[in-house]
Amino acid sequence: IVPKRANSRRTLRKRETQDHLRRTRKSTLRRGLAAFLWQTEQWTRAWSPDGKPTLDAGSETLLTVWMREHLLLTWVVHPEPWTVETDVIGRMHAAACSSLTTQRRGRAG
Repeated sequence: IVPKRANSRRTLRKRETQDHLRRTRKSTLRRGLAAFLWQTEQWTRAWSPDGKPTLDAGSETLLTVWMREHLLLTWVVHPEPWTVETDVIGRMHAAACSSLTTQRRGRAG
């Protein structure tokens, strides 16, 4: 969540452009996508100097391209986002589970 507290200087835009669209070693989103996709997409895994899993430079670029082609980012402005984060995540989780259940039922029939 951005910002994390009232005195935080980090913006969502900075987080997205500096972390999620650049380096896997600094982004849990990129690490998760790389973990699921590296074999299918034939990306090359690597380790950062501080021991974090990452991708080689060429694969980092390919992951960014994949993200731009497959993901959509949206957000809502809230004056104190840290006060509603738990509720929002809970609602998103419930909606995702409901969607998966519906998909499974469709395959069973």
